[in-house]
Amino acid sequence: MAFFRKLNWNVTGKGRGQLEERATVEARGTDRASRHPVFENLEPRLLLDGELVAGLWGQYSMPGGSVTDFPDYDSLTAAHTRVDSQVNFPSTAGDFGGYEDLDDDFAIRWTGKIEMTSTGSVTFFLESDDGSRLYIDGSPVVSNGGLHGMTEQSGSTFLTAGLHDIELQYFEHTGNNGVIFRDDPADGPTQIVPASVLFHEE
Repeated sequence: MAFFRKLNWNVTGKGRGQLEERATVEARGTDRASRHPVFENLEPRLLLDGELVAGLWGQYSMPGGSVTDFPDYDSLTAAHTRVDSQVNFPSTAGDFGGYEDLDDDFAIRWTGKIEMTSTGSVTFFLESDDGSRLYIDGSPVVSNGGLHGMTEQSGSTFLTAGLHDIELQYFEHTGNNGVIFRDDPADGPTQIVPASVLFHEE
């Protein structure tokens, strides 16, 4: 029997709202067009009032040539798009994310919302091979650029409880690849950012 977390959504403005209550219920719907809960890669996704769904929107691109720095993501045409429940890709010498064409010289951008359950200082961590960086509400928080093996950098920012815009950029040149997104929220503990607080606009 499959289960998912049900999120009650109260709209306070276009594309905005506050997640207030969670309950575990049986997942029945599988048809996205029906507006019932749907599943991708065995991870649950729930449509929230037609505005947000669970997970970050991933755009997987191959810019062409050697990718040794962050490309202009806005100019890229994605080779693959999908919803990722978390950004948790440990270092590997193989295909990234299960895509056979993503071994070297590719770039990924994840966008969406992150929910803070309390107000306070939050530390975010990016561990990656090669470069990665994080923006919250349009402001840079973590910079982990350059060509390197799995290396972690962190940054802290003060966030209010509720939803915040998030953009995570990553690029890989050659060799092993991987990227892991962690946080240490105001109410702790340090963790891989859980699927329960990540969303994107439908």
